[in-house]
Amino acid sequence: MFKKKKGKNAGTRMLSFAGAGFGFFIILILLIFGGISGSADAPANVANYYTQGEGLKEYKEIYLKATKEVKDEKSYDVGVYQLAWYYALTEQTPVYEDVKKEAEWIADNKGTAETIADRFLKSDKYKDKLLGYSKQDIVAFIKDFKKMDEEIAKVLEEEDGLESEAPIGNIGANEVGADLNSKWYTSPTNPSSISGYQGQCTWYCWGRANEVFNGKYTGMPAGNARDWVWQWNQDWGQAPAVNSIAVWGGDLQHVAYVESYDGTTIIISEGNYNPTKSCVNYACSLEDSISFTNVWSGTLEELKTRQGGGNFIGFIYLK
Repeated sequence: MFKKKKGKNAGTRMLSFAGAGFGFFIILILLIFGGISGSADAPANVANYYTQGEGLKEYKEIYLKATKEVKDEKSYDVGVYQLAWYYALTEQTPVYEDVKKEAEWIADNKGTAETIADRFLKSDKYKDKLLGYSKQDIVAFIKDFKKMDEEIAKVLEEEDGLESEAPIGNIGANEVGADLNSKWYTSPTNPSSISGYQGQCTWYCWGRANEVFNGKYTGMPAGNARDWVWQWNQDWGQAPAVNSIAVWGGDLQHVAYVESYDGTTIIISEGNYNPTKSCVNYACSLEDSISFTNVWSGTLEELKTRQGGGNFIGFIYLK
C-alpha cells in the first residue's frame, strides 16, 4: 500500500557555507570523519552520515525525538545542533536520557551557544572529553554545526515529503468489521487488557490493527501514544492513508485508526473518547471500554487539530 521512497542524492549533496568560523569546523569534521579526501567533501560527508543508516536513525530517534518532546512539554524550541554537537565533536555515542536531560536544561534556561559551552566545560560528565578545546572553540563549533543541522534538516524534509506523497493504494476503505468482544481487545491477547490500561486509545488501536491484519502487529507498542512513531520501526509520514494510525503528541497525546480515506475525507475509529470514568489508573470493564469508542470523519486539517493545535505527529503506515 505505502512504499517508502528515498530522497534524491541526499547522501551526496554538497553543502557550502560562508563565515570565518567554518574553517575551524571543517578541521574538526576532518578529524571526526577519517578518510575524507579534502575539506571540500567534509560537509557532504557529515550530511551523508546523518541522512542514512545509523546516523539517520540516531538523528531521528534520539535528537529529533528529544527536541519534539521538549517542545511539547515546555513549549520551547530546542535545536538538534544544540544537542548533537558534543557527540559529533567527541565521537561519543549519544544516550537518549542524557540528550533529553540536556534538551530540558536548554529549554528551561533558554540556552545559547555560550551558556551551553559553559555548562559542558564545567560538567564532570562531559569536561574530560573536551580537554584542549577553549570556550571560544566550542561556541564556534556549535554555531557552525547549526548551519550543518539546517542543511541536514532540509535533506530530511525533502525525504519526508517524498515519503509522504500519497501513492496508489492509500485511498480506500477498510472492509474488516470490528468485533470489540474478540480476542484482539481482551486479555490475555491485548497487552493493555493485561497491564490495566484497557479502554485507552492505545488499547483500541493495538486491537484494531491486529484485528484487521490478523495478528501481524502483536509486537507493536502499547505504551504512551506520542512515542509510537519513535518506538516502532514502521514507515510514517504526513499523508493520510487507509489502514494507518494517526498519532498526536503533547499533553493530549492520542492515537486513532484510519478506516478510510477518499482523497478528502478521513474516517477514523478510536478509543477513550469522552469517557465517563478514568481508564488510566485501572482497567475499565470491556463494556465501558467499548462505550468509550468513537467514529469521526473530517478533513486532514480538521484531524490535525482535534487534539490541540500543533501536536499532530503523523500517520504510521500498516500494510
